[in-house]
Amino acid sequence: MEVGVMRAAAVSDAWRKVQKLDKYPSRLLAFKAMDVGGFKSEVELSFKSAVTAVCGKNGVGKTTLIKYIFSAFNDGLISDKSARFHSAVFEAEWLVQGTKQTTKNNVPNGLTAFYLEPSRECTRIIEYLKSTSNSEELLEGLDANTSFDEQSTKKGIESIIGKSYKSLKFYEVSEAMPHELGYPFPYFVVELHNGSVYSNVDMGMGEFACLYVIWFLSKFIESRSFLFIEEPENFISAYSQLRLMDFIAAQSYSQKIWIMLSTHSEHILSKVGIENICIISQHLSEGRSTLSNPKHVRKYLSALGLSKGVTGIFVVEDELARFFLEYILDKYDSDILNDYSVIQMRCDSNIEKLVKHFEPTPSPDYEIIAVLDADQSSEVPALSGRHIYITALPSSSSLTPELELWPVLVDTIESVAEILDVDEGRLRESVDDQAHADHHDRFSVIATALRKNKRDVVYAVMRIWYSIPNNQILVKKFCLALLGRRNKTACQKTITNDYRIQGAEYTQALGEENCLIAVPANSPPYLELSVGFNGVSFFS
Repeated sequence: MEVGVMRAAAVSDAWRKVQKLDKYPSRLLAFKAMDVGGFKSEVELSFKSAVTAVCGKNGVGKTTLIKYIFSAFNDGLISDKSARFHSAVFEAEWLVQGTKQTTKNNVPNGLTAFYLEPSRECTRIIEYLKSTSNSEELLEGLDANTSFDEQSTKKGIESIIGKSYKSLKFYEVSEAMPHELGYPFPYFVVELHNGSVYSNVDMGMGEFACLYVIWFLSKFIESRSFLFIEEPENFISAYSQLRLMDFIAAQSYSQKIWIMLSTHSEHILSKVGIENICIISQHLSEGRSTLSNPKHVRKYLSALGLSKGVTGIFVVEDELARFFLEYILDKYDSDILNDYSVIQMRCDSNIEKLVKHFEPTPSPDYEIIAVLDADQSSEVPALSGRHIYITALPSSSSLTPELELWPVLVDTIESVAEILDVDEGRLRESVDDQAHADHHDRFSVIATALRKNKRDVVYAVMRIWYSIPNNQILVKKFCLALLGRRNKTACQKTITNDYRIQGAEYTQALGEENCLIAVPANSPPYLELSVGFNGVSFFS
């Protein structure tokens, strides 16, 4: 499968497909290692997806574990570097071209594995090229590979890196630099639209790391093989981590590559999903590690890297919902974002499951706040009153952020172009092109066409959206209910039989006319209750 811009539906489809294990003719079914140094008990793994992540703090053994499994394919080549596994033995169940096999301390014939450590490989390549007196000699006799220059492929790479290229080619250099696994390396030559040309040596490490991973998975690795990746997030921005993981999932399914990686990136873990994460924890009193699956949210949060100083997290459906939430919180009370991280959960059903099943005892020292898109506003009251506070993003028409912002963009192209400092004609042409496209993809495609970050495009539209008085009222309602979620507020019946919130923080910010609240029928005239917000209006 070649690199290409992935539509939102294709991204979701890729992550669903990697869980269809019956489509992978060769894979690891289960793994159990005994007598592993530094571990309290047996190290046992089972798999529900073709993409699995191992996470944990530095030094607990997550990288060592995947190196050990990989070393079984390569006669101990990697495991010799770690004393933890010198005395270890393992049992494993495999599927080899559709046939189940059980082995002890070896790998069945017919399986091939690769090990990818992007940060280390890229650093080694740069150091080697800088130490070589004339790197151009390395390219003598080599033909430039221009497959990345194909229009759809280049757009896909640009969407991952967040950068626009005029041309992008590479040379595959073999045997020049010693490598314990005999891998060649790519020598990239890129040209930007401003005419500047540069190679591996001159590009940023994040850009190089992304290009290296894309090359490795699309041009080097064999189909139906096993791939072990160490900390793919190093050097790479959160923006690119998310898109790179989407690409990795798509490549996994298209080439039937079984993948296991180590990470401590919350963004990568959010993509892999809670059911496909293994956590290695170390018990300080004993100095020994244990491995577990994060069946409870506390472990999931720990895997996401939340520190003790973080108060909690907001969970939202997708990237655009995250941009929308961060914008309105920054406008109303920017300090909230210092205490709460915003995590994407990929869909509303994941958020609903979290709200329904999170029942901690005793109460943890962090908080989870669930934020649905406004098209799910009818679900908010039914899910309220549980351990997790739930609300919905503001939208007077109960729309998703994509649909809420689209007419604002269409109606104010000139103003948005001015905010973004782009040519109005270019923006108008891009908007017209997306008029009938899938609404989930519009802002991503427009951002790519303008060579802008998607967040910047969304924020430019939100700046205009927020200037509309009714939307400011909705934002205030959202934030007031959020900030008052732990308290009860006085509400009173009016002469028109409506109920109105009496709290000064509400009436002063909104005016009495905007403080109406839905209350169950036959309620007494005066109430003290928790105020919720469903994206459109208050409810009790």
